Amino acid sequence: MQKWRSFGFQSEDPTRDIRGGGLLSLNCLLFFLGRADCQELFQETISRREKALTSTEGMSRFESYPLSVALVNVTRFVASLFALISNDGMAGKKTNLNDSGTLSEFYPLISDDDDDGEFFHKIVADCMLILDGEWKRRNASYMEFPQVFDVVKEMVKTELRTRVMQLQSQHQH
Repeated sequence: MQKWRSFGFQSEDPTRDIRGGGLLSLNCLLFFLGRADCQELFQETISRREKALTSTEGMSRFESYPLSVALVNVTRFVASLFALISNDGMAGKKTNLNDSGTLSEFYPLISDDDDDGEFFHKIVADCMLILDGEWKRRNASYMEFPQVFDVVKEMVKTELRTRVMQLQSQHQH
C-alpha cells in the first residue's frame, strides 16, 4: 500500500486529490501538521485509516474518512466563505467579493496584518478538529461524509457570524 493512502489520499497519484484545492490546500495541510493540537488528530486518523485499509475483518474500510481529501474540501469551503473562490469553485484574484458582488460577510474577521494567511490556516485547522469531533460523535461512516461535512459547515458559519457581530459591536462602542 502506498503511504499516501494512509494519509487520506484516494488516488494512485496524490496530486489528483490536491488539485481540487491547489497550493492553498497543500499549505493548509502543512500548517495543520505543524500545529500541536492537530498532530494528535493526524496520528490517530492515520492509524484508524491504516487499520481500516488493511483490515480483513472487524473494522470496515469505510469507518474512517480520508483526512487529506477532507482537508482539501475544508480548504475550499473556507476559501468560499471569504470569497477567495466563487461558489462554483473557480479561483480568482483575492477580491473578497461573493458571487453577488458584495463583500463576504466574514471579511471583517481578516485583519490587515494577516498577510501570511495565518488566520485562514487556523480556521481550516479548527474546521478539521470540528469535523473530526462531529465524525466521532456520530460514529459516522465514509458514506456519511457529505452529511457530516454539511453539519460542520453550518456550525462554522454560525460561529464566524457570531465573531463578526462581536467585532461590529466592539467597533460601535
